Amino acid sequence: MKRRFKTINIREIEIEDVLASYPQITASILEFKGELRLIARQMIVPSGKIDLLFLGETKLFLIELKVEEFNKNFVDQIVNYRDDLLKLQQDGKLINADINSFLFLPSYDSTDELVAKSANVSLKKYSPNEVLETFFRELSSLSSFLTVRPMDYGVWNIHLINRALSLLTKTKNLEELTTKIGISRNSIRNQLRLAEQLGLVSKLKNQFYLTKIGEEYIRNISEDQGNYTLTSSQVEIIRDFIINDPFYSPTIFGIFTLVEAVFILARNGYPVDIKDLIEFYKHSVGKKFEWDTERSAFLGTRAFRNFAVELGLLGVVGDKVLLTPAGLRFILLLQLHKGIKIVDALGIS
Repeated sequence: MKRRFKTINIREIEIEDVLASYPQITASILEFKGELRLIARQMIVPSGKIDLLFLGETKLFLIELKVEEFNKNFVDQIVNYRDDLLKLQQDGKLINADINSFLFLPSYDSTDELVAKSANVSLKKYSPNEVLETFFRELSSLSSFLTVRPMDYGVWNIHLINRALSLLTKTKNLEELTTKIGISRNSIRNQLRLAEQLGLVSKLKNQFYLTKIGEEYIRNISEDQGNYTLTSSQVEIIRDFIINDPFYSPTIFGIFTLVEAVFILARNGYPVDIKDLIEFYKHSVGKKFEWDTERSAFLGTRAFRNFAVELGLLGVVGDKVLLTPAGLRFILLLQLHKGIKIVDALGIS
């Protein structure tokens, strides 16, 4: 009795996208140790369209991809494609190299293998879900935003860094900063780490230095307001920096993901309930297991909520969170930037 074929709900073209864009995954399925170079995809020949044609060392790899069970017609199809390629070689329109014919299938049995072998076609078993999993891991290595998670420095408001940054113009010594501000060395270090995450300072040999953006940020501290709030100019400096480089740091990721979470949750009801936001945000930033108690999730969300409120991106009334006009513009711009980054990292047309 013919084996029962496991239902696969993945479009063939999506697997083809991965194999075309990431030849190393294709080489792994082929068990080919060399480097593959894509020659053509959906190549039109007299008998149809060849899914994938690769060049590896001195060989051509003709690949027909399927996400369904074996059918002898697939073998016939490949044989016709191979004949078409041979004709192109005879006409001098294709590189003169040995043609190796392969049929990629999720599963097959020994009988199928014999049928294919009689036509000089090799069957290769692959797992569609493993292809997509490998693709995601490959993409993650190119796109830090897929694995980045926000860091908690125990600093609840951005304006708390103002005094330390002002003093950086006079001293880089953490002990001296600690003495002048009157807080612990660890607290000073955490404030400077937050400033580094926001692009306001850089670190070199355990010392922090103001960046050009940091210098501009310091110039816009208001003497009237002191160090207890951000000025409109400071808000614009940080917002512009985030929009121009939305994947600069885990903290920036945490801020825009929180605003995005409010934007998404607004579809269920508006204003957004803080309890709903905390639960959704925890999953959105990959903190499901780290923020494993109500308190840790609350504190983690509160810090980034405070940052977003200080930047004028959100408003909070009681236990409700609302988007501001600036927040809506901000998230729409960031989604555009994020989309561009993802498309660039995919390497798929």
